[in-house]
Amino acid sequence: MDILEMLTNAGVTIPEENKAEFDKTFRKEFKHIAEIATNNGKYDAEIKGLNEQLDTANNKIQEFTSMDIDGIKKAADEYKAAAEQAKVNADKRIAELEFDGVLKEHLMPFKFSSDYARAGVMQEIKTKGLPLDNGKITGFDDVIKSIKEAQPTAFVDETAPPPPMYAGAGKTPINKNMTKEEFSKLGYSERLKLKGENLALYEQLSKKGYD
Repeated sequence: MDILEMLTNAGVTIPEENKAEFDKTFRKEFKHIAEIATNNGKYDAEIKGLNEQLDTANNKIQEFTSMDIDGIKKAADEYKAAAEQAKVNADKRIAELEFDGVLKEHLMPFKFSSDYARAGVMQEIKTKGLPLDNGKITGFDDVIKSIKEAQPTAFVDETAPPPPMYAGAGKTPINKNMTKEEFSKLGYSERLKLKGENLALYEQLSKKGYD
């Protein structure tokens, strides 16, 4: 019900020429209940959204409160340290592989008495900690010289004369003074070859049943 109607029902009459001014003044100072309800309702969604944001914030605060911050920091520090150590190990391994490759090239001109001897010489050189410089091992010549002097049997003596060869032996050197003990160490194919090349010597060495 409008305010003018309420006043009329209550026996109060507003002169016609004053109704416009009364209506303007009254509505400025007072609000109709329907208008109040409408204005309040339009903020419900906003208030609801703010309450939801508040609830979300409170939940996040609770999550952080229950977290083990010190444990997380410790785990992060441990992961960082592990990553740094992994890089150090990787760099070291790469340097070792690079050194091994260059060392093998440096040892190619040398003839060793066995693969075991070669491996031993390589290991001894690696323990010297010689630096690499543009694909060259600094100090290699001095080290290999000292190793050859200290371990001459690790290398093939290329200055020694070759052993004598049997007639018909082609290019295969055979010791003409071969003993029965040496003969006993020959493989089956080596004995057959000796038999074809020097039957007399073969029979002499195999007469005790070595064939």
